[in-house]
Amino acid sequence: MKPQQAYRTGRLAHLKREVFAQVFNAPIAANQPCVFVEPGVIEQLQTMTAAN
Repeated sequence: MKPQQAYRTGRLAHLKREVFAQVFNAPIAANQPCVFVEPGVIEQLQTMTAAN
């Protein structure tokens, strides 16, 4: 998917690359500035952080 094709909700989450790799079990390339996620992922991250 190209960035201009993504549906933007206005919701953002900033994760360190190391945290992203742990949470999603996938590395993110050093030259990749951002990722787009499916609906509901940011809410799930909020739930995970509220539990701590």
